[in-house]
Order: sequence, then structure tokens, then C-alpha cells
Amino acid sequence: MTSGFVVLDKSYLQGCSSVDIGNILQRYRIVMPEVLFMEIMTTQCDGIKKCFKKIPDVENPVDLLPNVGTLMRYEIENKEPCTPIEKQFLNNNLRYKFNDRLASGKFKFVPEDKELLNNWLEITTNDTEDYIERSIIIDHWFPELIDYKTNNSPKIIYKLMNDIATKTHLIRDIYSQIRTQIYHYYGELWPDPNSINKKWILFRYLQGHLIAAIEYIRKFGKNSKTVTKRLENEYLDIQYYITASVCDGLATRDKKIQKFYSLLCPDKKLIK
Repeated sequence: MTSGFVVLDKSYLQGCSSVDIGNILQRYRIVMPEVLFMEIMTTQCDGIKKCFKKIPDVENPVDLLPNVGTLMRYEIENKEPCTPIEKQFLNNNLRYKFNDRLASGKFKFVPEDKELLNNWLEITTNDTEDYIERSIIIDHWFPELIDYKTNNSPKIIYKLMNDIATKTHLIRDIYSQIRTQIYHYYGELWPDPNSINKKWILFRYLQGHLIAAIEYIRKFGKNSKTVTKRLENEYLDIQYYITASVCDGLATRDKKIQKFYSLLCPDKKLIK
């Protein structure tokens, strides 16, 4: 009998053994978010093989979850939270198995596969650029950061991160401003600010990205950086702890992800 849904991230899957995966499955259902699948599939062939060899060769070995944007769209259109998260699984009412060639190293990408993966990589680069630009103007909501420099004491950084993690009214206030702007420019009315809480991906998305933006300021100040592979990875990391925040836990070996997930979800399961 499993006791919840645990999101798996790339750092854990790459560093663990098949025994580790089996141990998790004894207690939980493993959730593979879209970002993990795409990160695996855009690594070298040997990396793909090593990852898929650790996943049991059975039907429905993991639950497949669409990306954060899709979950947000569900909430916007239905005016209800995407949770309980199991109702969003792509494998609901479906039996599937991963292609055996993924674990054997014999999988061959057809042109359509390559085009899909290249498009995802391009979108990731563009989204990382947007993440950087949003980060350097975060002082719009947090004026305490207007004069912040990277050599300043990080005390204010940690205070603001804690506020984001614990103060529901703060997230709702910022969400309300964004909601008003979206309605003004696009005529689309998002869910009422007073209805959203930690069960909503809209709420968790805002928490996750605000914390990530403040972390960017701590590390780089308000300087726009050229997109690098490292910054793309940092952007993708945000997707894991946002997704896991609407599940029951997270399996990660990345210390920064562990820190932010523990901050946002102190009562949820963290597997290291």
C-alpha cells in the first residue's frame, strides 16, 4: 500500500541505484514530471540508458505528469486547483511501458523525435532568458532589494524567502496584481485571489519563481546574464520543486533544490 506521490528529479535518478528506486516504490508512487523525461531524453545515449535501466520493466512503473504550464492552464480554465494531483496523470486509464530500447541503449530517434526535443531545448533557452529578466526587476515587489549588491549580507534575502514561503497574503497580493494586468492586456480572468492557496499550482508557481528570482539577485545582483547551460539547469530546477509542492514529496540529491523544497513544504517528504 503506497502512501503518496513523490516527484523524481534528474539529480536523484542519475545518482541513485535501481535498489533506491525500488525502496521508494515500496512506500510511494513515483511521479515523473515532463521536465524529467525531457531532460533525460536530451542527454547522451549512455545517459538515457543508465536512467531507464533503473526504472522497473513493468506496466505503469511511474506516473506521468504534464508540465507546470499545463497544470496552470487547467486551473485557469476550470477555476479549481489541479490537486489532488493524481487526477492530472497522463497514464490515468492507460497501461503503458517504456520502450525496451531506452534501457538497452538501442533506441533510435526518428526525425520527428529530434524536432520535438530541439523545440523543447529552444523553449528552455527562451524561458531561461525570461527568468533572468524577471529576476532583475524583482525589486518592484520587494523594494528592500533596490540597492542590494552581491557582497551585501544575505540576511534580507533569507527573510524575504521565508516571507514568500509562509505569508499567504503576500503571494495573493502579488498574484492579484498579475491577474489584473493579464485581464487588462488579454481579457482573460484568472481565478479569484482569495481562492488560491498552497493546493494550487498557480500559488506554488509564484512562490517558486519568487524565491528563484531572489536567489538570482543574491548570486548575480541585478545584472542580466547571458544564458548558459548552468542557468538553464537552474531554471529547470524550479520546475521540480514547484511540481513536487503539489505532490506529497520529492526525491532529489541537489542541495539547493532540497533547501528550497524544505522551505516551501516543511511537512512533506524529502528523499535524499
